Amino acid sequence: LMEAISSPSLRQISHFTLQGLANTAWAFAVLDVGDTPFLDVLASCAVQRLENDELISLRRPEATVCAGSLLGAVGALRLARRAQRGFSEAVRGAVEALGRHFDADFPGTLTM
Repeated sequence: LMEAISSPSLRQISHFTLQGLANTAWAFAVLDVGDTPFLDVLASCAVQRLENDELISLRRPEATVCAGSLLGAVGALRLARRAQRGFSEAVRGAVEALGRHFDADFPGTLTM
């Protein structure tokens, strides 16, 4: 079933939201679908959007949910031994940048 979904999804992947990319990566990983070309394209698309700061451009509640979904997708892909090159690093960098962005809303409240 997932292989049948991946082919038409490739044509539409540019229309996926960042949340949609994260959810799709998680679903393929959890179901242990071995469609590596699809996961490669999906991860590449997500990395490109993360590098363009799409996560930070979201409203705070949406960004928080999306960050959690991206982290969940990273974990699921790793557990399924389907980690995609650059995806984990891009998610980590984007989530860290998001944290710094949120911290800037409350200057002086955090001490190290």
